[in-house]
Amino acid sequence: MHLSYLKNILPHQESLLPLTCLAWAPNGSRLAVSIVDNSVLLFDGDGSRRDRFSSKPVDPRYGKSSYVITALTFSPDSVKLAVGQSDNILFVYKLGQDWSSKKVICNKFLNQSSVTCCLWPSDQKIIVGLNDGRVRVANVKSNKSSTFYNGKVAVISLKTVFSAHADGTVMKISLEKICTHTCCPQVLLCSRSTVVAAGSDKRVLVYGYDGQVQQQYDFSVDEEEREFSAGAICPIGQSTFVIGSYDRIRVFERDTRKKAWNDVKTIAIKNFYAVTSLAWAFDGTCIAASVSGGVDLFRCNLQTSVISANFESTFIGPSQVLLRNVHNEANFIIRSTLGLEIKIFKLMAKESYVMAQTDRSLILFELETGKSSEVAWKSAGNERFYFDFANACLVYNAGEMSVIEYGRNDILISVTTQRFNPHLVSQVVEFNHESKIDWLELNETGKFLLFRDRKMDVHLYDVKTDQKHLLQHRCGFVQVSELILYFSGFPAVTLWLSSPGSIFTSGITFKCENLFRAGGKTNVVVKDVSGELNYTLDENLIEYATAMEDGDFFR
Repeated sequence: MHLSYLKNILPHQESLLPLTCLAWAPNGSRLAVSIVDNSVLLFDGDGSRRDRFSSKPVDPRYGKSSYVITALTFSPDSVKLAVGQSDNILFVYKLGQDWSSKKVICNKFLNQSSVTCCLWPSDQKIIVGLNDGRVRVANVKSNKSSTFYNGKVAVISLKTVFSAHADGTVMKISLEKICTHTCCPQVLLCSRSTVVAAGSDKRVLVYGYDGQVQQQYDFSVDEEEREFSAGAICPIGQSTFVIGSYDRIRVFERDTRKKAWNDVKTIAIKNFYAVTSLAWAFDGTCIAASVSGGVDLFRCNLQTSVISANFESTFIGPSQVLLRNVHNEANFIIRSTLGLEIKIFKLMAKESYVMAQTDRSLILFELETGKSSEVAWKSAGNERFYFDFANACLVYNAGEMSVIEYGRNDILISVTTQRFNPHLVSQVVEFNHESKIDWLELNETGKFLLFRDRKMDVHLYDVKTDQKHLLQHRCGFVQVSELILYFSGFPAVTLWLSSPGSIFTSGITFKCENLFRAGGKTNVVVKDVSGELNYTLDENLIEYATAMEDGDFFR
C-alpha cells in the first residue's frame, strides 16, 4: 500500500486552530470543511476551493461565538449537508446540484443536548449522537426526530450500525452492547466483518461483530507515539484504513487470505502536529486536518499503471480500481460488489468497455453510461466477448453463450450451442413499462410477449406491431399452455385464445392453484373452503381456436 502526499488545500497557521469536521460527498464531487469562525468551506473533487457559507446559531440573539460546529455529513445524493452544532441543533442545508445554487436551510432539528456526531445512511433519516448519550433519528421528510436509545454517556462517534461512548462502550444499533473498549474510543471504524476502535491508550483493537477481540496492536511501547485521535476507512471495498496521531498516520491493510488486518506502513509528517480529523473519498484520496488549521490531501493506492494512451488505472484496493482518462480527467470506479480480489483488468471494444475478473465473478463496465454488472463466473481463460449491442454483452465460453445486461448482476440467459456467430444474433424490440415486471413468457411462435407487473396486471405485447395491451386486472395466477393463456383473478378464471377476440370466461370463481394437461385434457385445480377441486375445460373450444390461428379449416 502506497500513501503519497498530493497537496495542501488549506494552509497551516502558527496558532492552534483545530479543524475537527471534514466530510466527503458520496459521489466525490464535494468536500466540506468547517473552520474556527463557524463557516463551512466547500472544495471540489480536486481540492480546489469553490464556495463558502456561514452557519447560524440556534437563536440569532446569541451570536456566532456561542457555539462550534461539531459534525458534518452529506446526504446519499450529495445535494444536502447536515451540520451539527454544540448549541443543541442540527441544521440541514440544501446545496443544490451546482456551485452557483443558493444555500438554504431545509430542515432543523432541536435537541436537548449538544450534537457530537451524525451519520446519514438513507435518504430520509439522519442518525444523531448527543453529548447526553442519546442517539436520535431525524427524519428530513417529516422534519421530526425521536430518541432511538439512551446510552447515558456521551456519544463520541457513529459508524454504520455502531456507536462509541465516552466510557468505552461500543453499542450496536440493535441495542446490544458488543464490547467495552479499554479507553474512550475516539476512533471507531466499521468494515464488512470487523469493528476497529482506538483511543488515548495507543492501542488498536479489532473486534468481531460478536464483540470478541480478533486482533490488537499495542503501540504504547513506542515513546514517540501519541494518542490516536482520528481515523478513516476506505469507503469502497473497506480493505484499508488509516489512523492519525501526532505527526504521523498509520496505514492498515486487510489480508483477504488470512482474514486479518496488517500494520503495513507509517507516514511521518514533521510539524503536522495532532491529526484532528481524517476522511476518505471514493477515488482513494485521503484528507487529513491538523490542530494548526491546515488540510492536506494524500493519495492511497496499491498500484498505478498506464494501460493505454488515454487511460490510467489505479488499484485503490484489492477489489477496486480507479480508471482515469488522462485527457479529460474523467474518473470511473470499477469494483467487485462481492469484495473479491480483481485478478484481470482490461479495456475492450475500442476502449468503450472494461472487463475485469475475480476468482468467482466476471465484471463488465460500460464507460459511456457508467453501468456495471458482476455475475457469478468460473473463468476457463478463453472467453470471447462481443460488445456489438447497446445494452448487453454476449459472452461465449465452452460451448455456451451468455447474455449479460449492463447494470444487472445476473445472467439474462444462457444457451448451449456448438457454433456461435454474433452476426446471427440481433435485438428485435425494446420497450418500457411503468411498473416492475415479476413474470414474463414468450409464446412458441415468438409473436407475443406476455408479462405481469407488480400491480398484478397482465399485459400482452405484440412484437410485430410494437403495441401493448392490458388483458387482465388483479390477476393472481397466469399460465401459458400451447396457444391459450389462463388467468385467475376477479371474478373468475379467464381463457384468452390467441385468435383475435377469442376470450372465454369460465364459471370457476375459486382461487386457481395449478393448471396441467394430461390424457388429452386440460385441467384447472382450484381451492375453496372444502379443499382442492379439479375442473376439465372444453377441448372443442380450444381446438377450434387453434385451428383458426393456424388457418386449418379442415381440421
